[in-house]
Amino acid sequence: MNYSKPAILAQSTVKMANCNPNSRPSGRPCDPPGPRR
Repeated sequence: MNYSKPAILAQSTVKMANCNPNSRPSGRPCDPPGPRR
């Protein structure tokens, strides 16, 4: 179950990047639990 950890981390990074205002000039709020450490 070691592959599960990096997978979640990768998904979190993608969500954060997608949620970032820099990547999305649309100004969409970060609703999904992305910055949750």
